[in-house]
Amino acid sequence: MTTILATLTFGLILATSAINPKNNACPKFNQYPLATLNPKCYVNPDVFSDVVQVVTRNGYNVKTHSVVTDDGYILTLFEIWGKFKNESKNFTVFLQHGLLVHSGVWVITGRRSLAFYLADLGYKVWLGNIRGTLYSQKHVNLTVNDPKYWNFTLDTVAAKDIKTQLRFVAKTSGLKIHYIGYSMGTTIGLMFLASSGQEDTKSLQSASLFAPVAYLNNIIALQLIETPGYLFTKMLTLLNITGLFYQEKLIHRVLVSVCKRIPNVCFELLIEGIFGKSTHFSSTDLLLYFGYWPGGVSVNQIQHYLQLIKSRKFQKFDYGPTENLKEYGTENPPTYNLSRIKLPVCLFYGENDAFYKKENLERLYNELGSSQKCKYPIPDQTRDYDHVDFLFANSIRTDLYPILTETLADVETK
Repeated sequence: MTTILATLTFGLILATSAINPKNNACPKFNQYPLATLNPKCYVNPDVFSDVVQVVTRNGYNVKTHSVVTDDGYILTLFEIWGKFKNESKNFTVFLQHGLLVHSGVWVITGRRSLAFYLADLGYKVWLGNIRGTLYSQKHVNLTVNDPKYWNFTLDTVAAKDIKTQLRFVAKTSGLKIHYIGYSMGTTIGLMFLASSGQEDTKSLQSASLFAPVAYLNNIIALQLIETPGYLFTKMLTLLNITGLFYQEKLIHRVLVSVCKRIPNVCFELLIEGIFGKSTHFSSTDLLLYFGYWPGGVSVNQIQHYLQLIKSRKFQKFDYGPTENLKEYGTENPPTYNLSRIKLPVCLFYGENDAFYKKENLERLYNELGSSQKCKYPIPDQTRDYDHVDFLFANSIRTDLYPILTETLADVETK
């Protein structure tokens, strides 16, 4: 009897010690509902952490900077440099996030994080944050609860946020800049490069574009959502709702709580259903992902993408004939002349990306005015990255980063 009691007591102690209600990362999706009791699940401290916390916890140096655009938006940039005393590069890197996220996506996946990978190579790394996202929600006069705050388009972000941040990085670092954009970061990067003069682009050394989004023609899924999406954004405008998802911390906590209970539904509906089928996304990153997505966005930004789908052009925002005449001097919005881009540009794409179409990528590539340009399917052999894989793929250090660093080194020596 004593032996039985001792065994039961020992088993109870082991079971109790394995209980952790804070567990938020599991090796398999079906383990999340009982993550509290599963010894294979664990606590990932980066879920809900801010950029400074994550960078510091990983042993890197970080400094926070603020800049103000000429229309009053206060933007936050993070400057990151390596933890080792290795030789510094004579170039710096600026990373621009995509739609519905902020700069945290460049640091939250540990050793897989691009910001840390580049810092280890000796680069000073700068993380940009556009207006409306978590770290750039301040304004000299307005608040995010004011509808006027959200009166901006992709054109605005490209012309003001990108320009202001790059000028600050160039002035502060004194170095030439490699621009690396992801998703919307590629859209606004191309818009900036195609519409800016020599004075604004002279500090740039190259542009690397992950999962590029410019032309969105003949993508069936996008064509299906174009009309209902337009009607939805019109309704929001009539209701004077001009910004979405900017209550980020609340939204993320709700999503993490829900997705812990129905992980497969969240993955299949909110990740694969939106961005394409992934064979590289790890289940351990599920709640980490929803701890950062979605983020603040203006209704006009969404409308702008819907217009790109409908128009089949890479053009400026369409305000309607009357307002277009006031804004542009023509009834139709002008297109961006990509042949004006002379900077070395490299496109990195995945054929499982929901926003990828070969003809669109080829059109973008061919219209670029760069004499030094390249394009790479990722991974090189299977070519099966989806949109999210460019941030979260398990094998990203071997699939993407070596090719990226080769292209950076190539333009640094010319």
